Amino acid sequence: MKKLPAVSEMEHITSKEFGENMDAILERVAKENVALIIDHAGKSYVLCPARWFEVPELTQLEVMVKNAVRYVSEVDDSDLAETARTVKEASDIVLTKYERPADMSNAVKVKRAGFGQAYYDAYANTTTTPEKEEITVSNSPLVTYTNITKNKTSPRNHAIDTITIHCIVGQWTAKQGCDFFATTDRDCSANYIVGKDGSIGLSVDEADRSWCTSSRENDNRAITIEVASDTEHPYAVTDAAYAALIKLIADICKRNGIKKLIWSTNKADRVNHANGCNMTVHRDYANKACPGQYLYDRHGAIAAAVNELLGSGTTQPPEAAPGAAQGFPATPFTVRVIIPDLNYRKGPGMSYAVRGQTGKGVFTITEVQDGWGKLKSGAGWIYLENPDYCTIQGVPAKPAEPDPADVLAQEIAGKVKGSGLDPADVLNRTKKILGVA
Repeated sequence: MKKLPAVSEMEHITSKEFGENMDAILERVAKENVALIIDHAGKSYVLCPARWFEVPELTQLEVMVKNAVRYVSEVDDSDLAETARTVKEASDIVLTKYERPADMSNAVKVKRAGFGQAYYDAYANTTTTPEKEEITVSNSPLVTYTNITKNKTSPRNHAIDTITIHCIVGQWTAKQGCDFFATTDRDCSANYIVGKDGSIGLSVDEADRSWCTSSRENDNRAITIEVASDTEHPYAVTDAAYAALIKLIADICKRNGIKKLIWSTNKADRVNHANGCNMTVHRDYANKACPGQYLYDRHGAIAAAVNELLGSGTTQPPEAAPGAAQGFPATPFTVRVIIPDLNYRKGPGMSYAVRGQTGKGVFTITEVQDGWGKLKSGAGWIYLENPDYCTIQGVPAKPAEPDPADVLAQEIAGKVKGSGLDPADVLNRTKKILGVA
């Protein structure tokens, strides 16, 4: 047994702080090889790395469990000893009987058990194979190249419920991206690589966690996708890569039971998966520009295109006024484009070719289909449902209708030209007679 450092030298945290930041605190204790004091209900408990102790006798799970959770509850020591036979059972007991968070779903149980299993496997000197709950997943049939990297954690400990898009900062093919991750010594990887030519590579099986977003928690629940891009701001991607990305995400969602993709421009929604948000970005967890401004600005459009393929997009209500769609005024109306590079396409959807970019300004919309608006100029269609792209203004001002009497007076005055009469005098007299002076 390692001699513990002086208690006076140990950092104190509350049980509330530990409960709210458990993953990060456990990781810190393990990586930094330090001990912390957890203060709870007037008592204090030492949390330290398991490797500080010689535990060859750790064949009975209750030893580990009692020392791990003693701080959270007033529990009969015999309870866990008699009940917990596997890591999964012990983890479920702590979760459902003592912590009782709002979310006690199977996905949460699997995640918690995964943490406990990792410590048990590392420090329990046992020859038996502990029971594990398998997470059964498949890979995309759209893959055109496979080269599995060693940079991964097997298996992931959370059900797949999130999509995280990255930019690879290089116009690579899927093969180039997969080969890079397979050979690099850097601790980085992604589940899929989308190449500049629309090729799709598999680098980490969906069953495993990639090392991608600087967040273990996010990587455990997300499918991470690197997309070939330019090397300078805004890190644009090719049309082929963009189209392949949307097809790949739709396939991932279908196979993993994600009914609808939801994007939020609010970081708090993304990192907390609030309001149904199930799309995150690397910049949420690290001081990075990833996925670059080009893809970041198009997350709303990507979600809309994927949802269209999933059959979960919005439809126009039957009672809508002619030319109007849900959430939009009756056409014509105006929109203010607030980004410099909003694409306009040949038709109302991501599958149509890009014809150009609008630039910032006010544009009149004459028709709406599935969240897309047709430009008055006839140049093409723009996406309307992302407030980061454009804002709806209203019905364009119509020119004032001329007074028929004034028109008649103008015509009469025009006919006296060359007659010797003063046209201006005739105009004024006629207006006076017609009551429009």
